[in-house]
Amino acid sequence: MFALAFAAAVSAPPPQDFVSDSLLRVQVLAENGLPGERPVKPGRPFYAQQITFDGFLEFADREQEKEARRKYDMDMSDNFSLTEWIGVSARDGSFHHRGWLYCVRRSRFGTEKCFRDADGDGAFDQLTTLDPDKPDRFLKFDTIPAVAYRYIPRERKPARSGTYRLPELFLSYDLVGGKLEFRALAYTGLASTVDFGPLETVDPGSLPRTISLAGARVRIVGWDGKRATLAVETPMTTAAVRFVAPDDGFVPGGNRKGWSLDFVEAPLPAR
Repeated sequence: MFALAFAAAVSAPPPQDFVSDSLLRVQVLAENGLPGERPVKPGRPFYAQQITFDGFLEFADREQEKEARRKYDMDMSDNFSLTEWIGVSARDGSFHHRGWLYCVRRSRFGTEKCFRDADGDGAFDQLTTLDPDKPDRFLKFDTIPAVAYRYIPRERKPARSGTYRLPELFLSYDLVGGKLEFRALAYTGLASTVDFGPLETVDPGSLPRTISLAGARVRIVGWDGKRATLAVETPMTTAAVRFVAPDDGFVPGGNRKGWSLDFVEAPLPAR
């Protein structure tokens, strides 16, 4: 299962406007080939991109990496995950990008520890610790001796899993009250979906028309009374994404409504 959350930050508020900090493991969409123009029945997915986690970390000096893991009580075998540091707005609870961190999910004492490259020079120079038993509203960063690293982005090719369906973001539409309602949904890998609701409502009498749907450009060529003829012209996004839960929180199983989808506008590292 993946962590469900996302946000965009063109101009983040100043720190005093945040009520707390949070960490989100970064998710991206694999790029599939674009389907050509074809008829699609209502309720059928017509385009999908797999949801996956981005990239991996390499240290310039393996011995320096081992020394840092021992010194800061980090798990010796766990991989560092690209993680978004977000501020939660005190005004409306929205998420705002504050930076990229590289975190070890497990450590000797069950805490999460994250490196930060504050000046972007290719060496970690700060460390923060998130302890579930001692929650602080804001991350506190300690200065550390430089640890050189290299971040390698993930190839955006879809993975293959045989008979298993992998988590994905997909596009679909329905006929509701004589209108075509286009929406984005996410399959979570728990035999359930997250429904982002109608993103575009189209009058079938006003076709052809091109719409933006979860970042993808979709051309609606026509409607014959039973099927819409569609063509996906661009993929959804190459940015990091967040799935934001409604106030009632996570409920496993079934079709979960009331979620929202955001794209992180801050560029991903090494791109």
